[in-house]
Amino acid sequence: MDGQEYLQQIKKKVASILLQNLLIEDCAVIAREIKSSPLPELVVYIVSSQPPLLKQLQSCLHGVIPDSILPKTYVLVSQLPLNSIGEVDEQALANVPVRICSDPVKLAFSNGGSLPIIADAPTTLVELLQRAAQKATGKIIYLDTGKEIVQSYAQLLAEAERILFGLRKLKLQAGDKVILQLESNCDLLPAFWGCVLGGLFP
Repeated sequence: MDGQEYLQQIKKKVASILLQNLLIEDCAVIAREIKSSPLPELVVYIVSSQPPLLKQLQSCLHGVIPDSILPKTYVLVSQLPLNSIGEVDEQALANVPVRICSDPVKLAFSNGGSLPIIADAPTTLVELLQRAAQKATGKIIYLDTGKEIVQSYAQLLAEAERILFGLRKLKLQAGDKVILQLESNCDLLPAFWGCVLGGLFP
């Protein structure tokens, strides 16, 4: 295999690997001769509305493409130019002004510390509602047709249990799906929790 055939294989392999990235819509790889090195430099032209991280691209290629010819230049383009037979026009691509894509500025990271672990904390939604019904002092406020309707968690649990009783009378079982189509806001939450109590999927 001569040098040109090897280079073509490397270019195809780079494009094939990068196209597996969901953020890349299309890409092409061309070889550019540089005076300071006997090896050509591979330039990757990427079509993407949301550019991927360069480190991510490099990590995909590392270990598959020899380090000596690993692409270091990635250029964002709106589309790849094609020639008369529908293939990528490398000459036209080489004339595209180079706008090298770079990694975005890292966002500030805020750490609020570890969440406290409570030994007897509820582990399911059902346990959570039951605990709230027993101990919570807060209230639920519904805004319905311009009026405020107040409900305690104990009242919510009781109403949800009544709704579950009705659902079971309709022969619904755990795992069944339920469509909630209710006009009033204050009916929606109890119906949702009624489904949750019975293992139904609202």
